[in-house]
Amino acid sequence: MVTGGYRQYHVMKITTKSIGHATRTCRRGSGRRQRTEGFVIGDQGDADIAAQGRSPGAADPRPPAKSRPDSRARLMKAAEQLFAEKGVQAVSIRDIAAAAGVNSALIGYYFGGKEELFVAVYRAVVDPINAERHRRFDALDALSRPPTIEEVLEAWMRPVLVDYVDAEHARFAKLALAVVSYDQSVSGRLAADTFESVNDRFLGFLQCSLPGVPRSALVWRLYFLIGAVMMAARQRNRGMDLLSRGQCNSDSPEEMYRALVNFAAAGFRALARDD
Repeated sequence: MVTGGYRQYHVMKITTKSIGHATRTCRRGSGRRQRTEGFVIGDQGDADIAAQGRSPGAADPRPPAKSRPDSRARLMKAAEQLFAEKGVQAVSIRDIAAAAGVNSALIGYYFGGKEELFVAVYRAVVDPINAERHRRFDALDALSRPPTIEEVLEAWMRPVLVDYVDAEHARFAKLALAVVSYDQSVSGRLAADTFESVNDRFLGFLQCSLPGVPRSALVWRLYFLIGAVMMAARQRNRGMDLLSRGQCNSDSPEEMYRALVNFAAAGFRALARDD
């Protein structure tokens, strides 16, 4: 029942995808009148999207407009933490929404689904790392001599192990492990999309610096290096401190990085015996 004597108040469905008109039809007795309100769906706030997804009779989840949080950023942050801790398959859309404190409908609104959200989270972490790698490779291209193996390794490794190390330790490594355990068709496509270009440049520099080593051998060594970097970039292992009797500082990214560069350089310089 609607106040003001109207017997029926009906809001018709929106029939256009992005820009439409909602037609309100009001009846009073045998008379009829209509009024149309135009709006753009893309201008709806997060709260309006969330409100559309609630069940009948449920409390309106909309916070006051002035205090509405950045829902997309909160979803990204919550999803990254959950994916890194539990893996992609073990995390549901409801888990992410609950951790972010927003309506689960917003995941579909902003990303399309959980897989697309994971890709967005992964790219947000990886893209700055690869951008820095390319910047460093550009500097090597400008040299008047072939770069040393150590210089090539530094351009590829330092952004992961030193430049983008934060208090949470190894955002990249944790998400990379989540990719490995996820659907192979998705993880394979994601790895190709994000790393093919930067790894191809890396191998090209190595071929210039190591003309006697076949590319096939360099590719194998790159894959071994990827495993070593992922392990090194994870949460620091206190067992290393004990095993070294305090001589290794597992809390020092710089110390760990230098040790890995020396290790990898020796491996790439080794002659290929079976090619």
